[in-house]
Amino acid sequence: MRIVIQPSTEGYPVGSYELQRTLDLLRDATIQTQGGAIVNMEGARHGVVTLRAKADMRRALDVLKHAGIRVSE
Repeated sequence: MRIVIQPSTEGYPVGSYELQRTLDLLRDATIQTQGGAIVNMEGARHGVVTLRAKADMRRALDVLKHAGIRVSE
């Protein structure tokens, strides 16, 4: 399952700092990932993180939203 990290509401693209922060938050919440990347989608840079287990999706989204990171499935 993949989580997409959205650009900020101010329009700043996702960079390596935001991607690393996302991976760190998931690791701290004991949610295993298979990695992440920054990709161009719809003319803007987004982050993409792949989870190892589909069952972790809801908890991962909750952790990231609670930390103020804009994400979607």
